[in-house]
Parts: sequence; C-alpha cells; structure tokens
Amino acid sequence: MKKQILDELKRSFPDWKFQHSKDKDWLYEVLSPNDKSKLVFSYYDRLNIKFGKENLEFFHVPDSIDTLEKIKSEKLVYIEYILDRELAMQHSFEVPDGLPELQGCALIDSSEIPQSNDEYYFANKIRITSWLGTYNSEKIAKYGSQTA
Repeated sequence: MKKQILDELKRSFPDWKFQHSKDKDWLYEVLSPNDKSKLVFSYYDRLNIKFGKENLEFFHVPDSIDTLEKIKSEKLVYIEYILDRELAMQHSFEVPDGLPELQGCALIDSSEIPQSNDEYYFANKIRITSWLGTYNSEKIAKYGSQTA
C-alpha cells in the first residue's frame, strides 16, 4: 500500500525527488529546490504531509494534490508566530516563564501574509516559509503592531 501511495505522488510530481526520511515517524521527504524547506510524508490509515510544523491529513493521494500544488506554486505559505525572549528583554517586555518559543503556526494563502501580529500576545516575531523561498522572511512583530 505504501509503495502505491509513493508511486501516485511521484506521478503527480515527477520533478520531486522523494527520499527516505531521516525522521523515523515519517516515510519520505522532498526538499524544496533551494533546500530551505521540505515536505515530509507518511501513511498509516491516511496520508499525512508535514510542511514546517503544520500537519495535513488526507484520506487519498488525489485529495492532497491541490494543496501540494498550492504549496509548490507558493499560493500557500507556512507562517510561525515566535516568542524571542532576547528580543522581548531588549524591549523591556515581561514574558512569563515556561512559555514555548512557538506560539502558533498555520498554512495560509500567500496573499494573506500578515503585516501585524494580531494573533498571539507573547509572540514578537513572524517567520514565513515558502516552497521556493520567495516569501521567506522573519519580521519583528510585537502584538498589535505592524511588522518591522
């Protein structure tokens, strides 16, 4: 069954080089053309695809094709809201102990890349990753203010 899934993905994306994943929980990975991002794939009872820390689930390969095409064409980008403690200290912003660095993440339409942080109070950076690297950036984004 797993070979059939891989064969379907290879037919849909013949320019991608699928290789075995180094992560034991994932079967295969594909590096972006600039080697700055990757997609990882696994299959148990459904097809799981991870871009950044965003995990997508599909029942069948054909269900995933549209989403993968949008990632490949950079219509979808991965965004992370990050808590940078050092940056917070530089701006005299008190951060409670125990908060994780990653405050939140999502796969969003590239036309909706935020220009401000209106999502996570303790996040002070927004990191954007796109398949080809066109939108790759890291911006200072204190809650409620425009990115710098």
